[in-house]
Amino acid sequence: MKKITVKRAAELLGKGELFVRECIKDGSLPIGTATKLPDSERWNFSISPRALAEYLGCPVSALYGDESPEECMFTEDQINFLCHAFERLLRGARA
Repeated sequence: MKKITVKRAAELLGKGELFVRECIKDGSLPIGTATKLPDSERWNFSISPRALAEYLGCPVSALYGDESPEECMFTEDQINFLCHAFERLLRGARA
């Protein structure tokens, strides 16, 4: 399978790259992993195409087009989950 970048995941989710990174780091977006590099401030992100496709409710093949695939539709529960995760992220940034 081809690699899915944070940028592409953000496009498919309709969110910003920072949102995707922070939600992967805190575990609220179950599409991949984040690892802090030793002796560095940098993080490494690995996104699972299978997990992202499952989360979006679309086939893996739909993740690789130029546009957000129409087959990837958010359910109301997924939209609510993302809104709550974003609100938690904003509250943490203000603290």
